[in-house]
Amino acid sequence: MSLSYMERNEFDEFFAILDASFPKSERRTRATHLSLLDDKKYRVAVKRNSDGLLSFIAFWELSGFSFIEHFATSEKSRGKGVGMAFLREFIGEKRKVVLEVEPPDLSEMAERRVGFYRRAGFCLNAFEYYQPSLSEGECPVPLMLMSYPCAMGKDEFLSAKRAIYTDVYHVKKELMPDDIRNL
Repeated sequence: MSLSYMERNEFDEFFAILDASFPKSERRTRATHLSLLDDKKYRVAVKRNSDGLLSFIAFWELSGFSFIEHFATSEKSRGKGVGMAFLREFIGEKRKVVLEVEPPDLSEMAERRVGFYRRAGFCLNAFEYYQPSLSEGECPVPLMLMSYPCAMGKDEFLSAKRAIYTDVYHVKKELMPDDIRNL
């Protein structure tokens, strides 16, 4: 089975799920998300039925791995196994997948989210990571990276971090953390 991808006419429905699922500090503006659809590295895989979008995975095809920027399931589809089945379908078509999560000790919800990804086969990487600010005036968000199908060693982690900072968040070299600036 191959993945289905979002059509432009589904953008409003996609953004409504995204907006309801992520805090402002962890998502881009509507206009910025719309402009990402023109980037060849960015795609949105979707699970839909006759009623519309059930779930989506917004991701980047980077050198050596796919990076999931956002994964969400519509409120009406949550708790029914839709998200897990879709995630497993997605990772079944990819060689290596990386995503960001809140540290599990931050809250019960963060712990549950990490557990969800572990059940899908992801490993938590215990290296320092911050999501760069997505909006003017916002602070970087302390997160962690999880990877599938296995944990990353330090060198692989730093290489992935640099690719994410460069290709996804467009951080200028001089503003990158010291650990990845000169990789």
